[in-house]
Amino acid sequence: MTTTLKALLLAFSASITIAGCSSTEEGSTSVAPLKIASWNIEHLAYPASSGCRPRSQDEILALRQYADGLDADVIALQEVDSVAALEQIFPVQKWQLVLSARENSRTYDCRGSSYTSTQQKTAFAIKKEIALSNVESFGPLAMGVEGLRHGLEVTLQTQTGEVSVLNVHLKSGCFVSDYQDSDRPACQLLAQQLPVLKSWIQAHADEQYVVLGDFNHRLSQDGNVFWRKLIDNQTLEQVPLVNVTKPLQGCHPRYPVPIDHILVSKALASSVAIEPNVHFFADMQEDKMLSDHCAISVSMRVQ
Repeated sequence: MTTTLKALLLAFSASITIAGCSSTEEGSTSVAPLKIASWNIEHLAYPASSGCRPRSQDEILALRQYADGLDADVIALQEVDSVAALEQIFPVQKWQLVLSARENSRTYDCRGSSYTSTQQKTAFAIKKEIALSNVESFGPLAMGVEGLRHGLEVTLQTQTGEVSVLNVHLKSGCFVSDYQDSDRPACQLLAQQLPVLKSWIQAHADEQYVVLGDFNHRLSQDGNVFWRKLIDNQTLEQVPLVNVTKPLQGCHPRYPVPIDHILVSKALASSVAIEPNVHFFADMQEDKMLSDHCAISVSMRVQ
């Protein structure tokens, strides 16, 4: 963890809670932490044997066991075909399942195979005991371009009030420090998504919120211009949000700099102790990984 971020996180402590208490050694009660995760599950389809990443039933079982092992209350997912696809991993008896409302886009031939693509949508799996008051697709992130993903926003009711959680999956293909210096179409689209994302953040200023997902961009890399633009080049004391997963490394053996991030508003970060984590697969050989992204999470605990 960097010294700056460590100092910032240590300064943030106090009071986000969810329903459910556990006993302390002194006999009093303490509220369990809220754990939020993000996971690009890589072309999760139904039937499981379809799409660009067809899976056997053994692989579906392994995905389900991995998801259980995250021990998360809220999981933001990317590259999900349908609610039926989600139900293979997240039983409805335990989870509230939410899928973005983006219209289906045209399919394509999967790269390097004879398979046909399924839909890539953002989704949430939320434990049933978590009170959910609002679900809304954030369509402007798609820029009116077929195939670009909608954001997906949910509002959680906690004992300290509402927490808005925005799940994003931004345009892929712009893996440079300064997107402004590239003429790649992917960078041009990412540049258009930036003010849209920023407008959502500004609309929720001074609120408790989390923005997380697959940004397809290395926000945690020193000098990243997208990140600097997102926080307006402000000082540490003025920034509207904190990349609390900045200390983490990417799990993919070929991509050590992460593109999945969890950003937390200053209002929320100032009231909790935050512990970030990356969740490795049991087998990290590239051709054995359950998906091409590992899940990341943050546990937010009252101190």
